[in-house]
Amino acid sequence: MLGGHLKFMKAIRWASSVKNALRRGVFPHEMSFFLDLPWRNIMLSPRKLVARLALTATSHVLEVGAGSGFYSMEVARRVSEGHLELLDLQPEMLKKAQQKLEAKGLSNVGYTLADADLLPFKEDSFDALFLVAVLGEVANQKAFLSEARRVLKPGGMLSISEHLPDPDFSPFAKVKSLVEKEYDSFQTLLVSPERFQIFSCIS
Repeated sequence: MLGGHLKFMKAIRWASSVKNALRRGVFPHEMSFFLDLPWRNIMLSPRKLVARLALTATSHVLEVGAGSGFYSMEVARRVSEGHLELLDLQPEMLKKAQQKLEAKGLSNVGYTLADADLLPFKEDSFDALFLVAVLGEVANQKAFLSEARRVLKPGGMLSISEHLPDPDFSPFAKVKSLVEKEYDSFQTLLVSPERFQIFSCIS
């Protein structure tokens, strides 16, 4: 009797997690396995992202909304003599990412539990800051862009990537308008209206 009740409650929680994953808002950590499925390589693979970021072995990088670490491993390997800092709102996501990276022997990684619109880092801390399919989950996007500028070093790069079928997908025109208001110059890589990347170098 008790076993059946526990299974029923587990099924209810699972259904709730699926529902939350399909609507706008923070992606539920219970569905983190979905973030590691191979289909993400079709939209933007870790290797392609790392190539676009133009990182060096000594780069210091901040990943905002790292989730379970789908992109983190490749970035950590590229900055072998530098540092990668993962930031996420959910401690469960950070724990999953940490377990994954430590299992691969990657020790040049830090983990920060924080909100993207108030980054707990000093000015000029990073050579690059990137986020993939995360901007739509940031409550105060203007504050985030201002904070990103603050923590990036002169000449540092901000990279914002968006793609469908993310429920929080931010259209190209909207992201471009936001970046234009906060940054003097930027470049765009518009693969399609459903898949794009915006770069901005800090002067």
